[in-house]
Amino acid sequence: MPLRFYLKIKNKASRSHSGLIFLFSVLGLLSVFSCKERLAGSQSLNREQNIVQQHSIVPKDTLICKKDYCIWVSPEVPESGDCALLLFFDPQGEGKKPIEMYSKASFSVPGIFVGSNLSRNGLDFETSSRIVSALLDSMRTRFPKLVLHPYFFGFSGGAKVALNAARRIPGIEGVVYAGAPGISQAVCPVLGFAGKGDLNYADLLAFDAALPSQLPHHLIVWSGKHEWPKPMSMKIAFDWIAGKINPGSGIIDRIILQKKSFAEYSNTSPLEKFSALQLASFLSSSTGKPDKFKIELEQLQLSPEFIRAKSKRDIAIQDELVLKESYRKAFLEKDFQWWEPEIQLLSTHARFQDAWLQDRLLGYLSLLAYSASNQALASNDPNLAAKFLAFYKLVDPVNSEHAYLLAVLEARKGNRQGCIESIKLAIELGFNDSVRVKKQPEFSCMGLESFLNP
Repeated sequence: MPLRFYLKIKNKASRSHSGLIFLFSVLGLLSVFSCKERLAGSQSLNREQNIVQQHSIVPKDTLICKKDYCIWVSPEVPESGDCALLLFFDPQGEGKKPIEMYSKASFSVPGIFVGSNLSRNGLDFETSSRIVSALLDSMRTRFPKLVLHPYFFGFSGGAKVALNAARRIPGIEGVVYAGAPGISQAVCPVLGFAGKGDLNYADLLAFDAALPSQLPHHLIVWSGKHEWPKPMSMKIAFDWIAGKINPGSGIIDRIILQKKSFAEYSNTSPLEKFSALQLASFLSSSTGKPDKFKIELEQLQLSPEFIRAKSKRDIAIQDELVLKESYRKAFLEKDFQWWEPEIQLLSTHARFQDAWLQDRLLGYLSLLAYSASNQALASNDPNLAAKFLAFYKLVDPVNSEHAYLLAVLEARKGNRQGCIESIKLAIELGFNDSVRVKKQPEFSCMGLESFLNP
């Protein structure tokens, strides 16, 4: 059956770690990054100019996908005047994905939603910034009657792209990031999202804590894993932008009042109170309102209750780092007989009391297996690759990447049937990148043409 047909009918939700670069040594040295900046010019890209399409008309409330980007214009966008321009950067270059998630749930934002198909992991930041700049320029050309207020949204490696590009491109009014921290401090107001089950949870907390106090910033902890935040969690970002575009709407004032009331509720924990007041402070300072919460935040940080709560959280994070290190060593030393019951306990949240901790550990192990599998394939060690891929499937069975990499391994061994079965499994698990299949050199002699063309 043609691959294109499979892609149409077998598309399920899956998680992919190809949006993370993970430098791993099977000899015991490990370093984790969500997306590592490389030297400028490490990968050339000459397609930026293809983005610009002058004087083209975009109908409202209609998702349109082109080769380089997807675009959706909300019905509230005026013919002239102020309008939010929301540019989204996905680690896989799937510009359609965040647009579909957020366009219909954008609430009060009169905005132009644009998702890049060119920006993806694997590009150096200079190349990514050129893509972002060209996309921004093309939107300004498309909508000359509008005063566009640009905001960057990014997830995982796309978060790094968004934060980095905002440093290089002047006039960006804010960045919304999730799933990965930046590589340096931000220069414009930033609103972050950290999933409780995100393997980068601790890194996101550290990044936010290191941002300068004079820069408006806030980190929202939400009930999710390593993924784009759900629309209802992202609502605060859209409300923030809507309030900035239309200061007279009262949106920001209402949210500030809600957060102040929550902070004053007697059953609110010290950490929750701090987060609520910090969000109110962020909304005030980033929208030009007087920050009435700065002194209260400083006093709260000095209270014994807050100090105890924060110390307990910090100890838990340190314990988590120790656990990760022990699992890294076990990954190198233990066999399947040891790992199978351990993964079962983590997957059923029976290993520790904290369920989110176990999700973060599983995410870490999945990333570990992904990186090790890729390194073994790059080293042309089929036995080691097979071992790591088997572990990858064990720890993250719903991830399509282990099946795709196994297809590559089977192709190298000349096992066409095994390659086909693995590709089919990858598609069933949500794999939908036919371009990647066509470009994979191992597949050139596998006779997969019938799968790629109907």
